[in-house]
Amino acid sequence: MKKRIIILMLFFSMIVCGCISSQQERGNWNNLATVPFKGYICGIEGSKTLLQLPAFYPQTDSLSINDIRSLSISGDNVSLDCDSIDLLTPRLNEKHGYYLTTLTFRVILPEPGEYIINELEITLHDNSVARKVLGNILFVVNEAEGNYDDAPISMSQFYVNQIDFTELKVAYTNSSSESVIISAISYNSEMYEGFEVRKFHDFDLTSEEYGLDIPPGETRTFLFILRPNVEYFVDGEDHYFFILPFLYYISNGIERSIPAQTQATVVQPVFKPEFALQLLGLDMK
Repeated sequence: MKKRIIILMLFFSMIVCGCISSQQERGNWNNLATVPFKGYICGIEGSKTLLQLPAFYPQTDSLSINDIRSLSISGDNVSLDCDSIDLLTPRLNEKHGYYLTTLTFRVILPEPGEYIINELEITLHDNSVARKVLGNILFVVNEAEGNYDDAPISMSQFYVNQIDFTELKVAYTNSSSESVIISAISYNSEMYEGFEVRKFHDFDLTSEEYGLDIPPGETRTFLFILRPNVEYFVDGEDHYFFILPFLYYISNGIERSIPAQTQATVVQPVFKPEFALQLLGLDMK
């Protein structure tokens, strides 16, 4: 009888130790501090939009993508599911004791409409939820105009990350047998007052061309110069946001639209240690 009791006690101790070890290994996702990105993101109903969200966590934590069961973003009485979740290899700031990483995921776009998103929800395998506050991100979702994958133009090159919030540079290829004219991009009127467009033969912007057409079978780079709303972009303040507008083009006399890029451009300045430590609630070393 004593032998059976000892065996049961050892078995119970192994279970308890295993649970404690698992909790220690998992890390504390409540310590993950996401940068409160704002944004303007356009897309097509039922498609997926890739976002790359920078985040910090303390050096004493060890976070793994395997901890996450699901992820969603929410706001405006709507919750959008996400998939293809990944956590990029973190970079350690040893002097100040924190990691910088990037949480990437694809947002599954809902039915047509406009949605304000301002929260990220990370559900872990133990069913606990880590909630992160974002800035206001405006999602504009359109109904598909046929199969937009069959559009005569496609994006061939753009910047995924940039500091400048007054320009977007994107190269498009016309795969059709007719010229295509770029007519406009959409923009958030809270952020910008308007735009200008310039066309170049190359992505390095060394050879500017007249007009906004793309000849059949060729590629051209378009520089969209955005006029900031001074009430939104206050001098001296850093700005962190996603931008993915609609591109409007004319083909065979008909104006159509597609997302201007294959994923949202991340607009951000270089992160300073003071900023990271403030997000993490840590003192400057």
